[in-house]
Amino acid sequence: MDKEASNSKTPRKAKAKVTLTERYTSWASRWGPRILILLFLLIAVLVINFHRMFIFIQPGENGVLYRRFVGTDLEYRYTEGLTVILPWNKMYIYDLRDQQVSEKFNVLAKNGLMLEIEVSIRYRPRKGTLPLLHVTLGPDYAKKIVLPEIKGKLRYL
Repeated sequence: MDKEASNSKTPRKAKAKVTLTERYTSWASRWGPRILILLFLLIAVLVINFHRMFIFIQPGENGVLYRRFVGTDLEYRYTEGLTVILPWNKMYIYDLRDQQVSEKFNVLAKNGLMLEIEVSIRYRPRKGTLPLLHVTLGPDYAKKIVLPEIKGKLRYL
């Protein structure tokens, strides 16, 4: 009986001496295809969402980040260069340089005649208040505030 007990232990010792390459081969055959599929899916997600994740802000521009689950980031404005964001967030880019809009208006003169005048308006947003501008007015702030203000002032000439 003692011999049988020693014979049953011998195969266990031989089984325990598995080489490193055999362990790697066993692991790779089991997990390798899964890891390759996961890596392929990760690369596909990066390629599909490249334009959403990697934002290039040009010179003279600043960005405001809208986080879908949190809201607009009011504390920070993104300056020129490369910015990496999560694909479900959105970056709004504002031009901080002087901008010009030419607009034609019909105004009523003091003597009752209708005059058509063309006005050139120059404007630019302030850097410090850019996130607040985005929250209160949005990207088309010139159409919402600047032009109506000028129209209102010109009507009372």
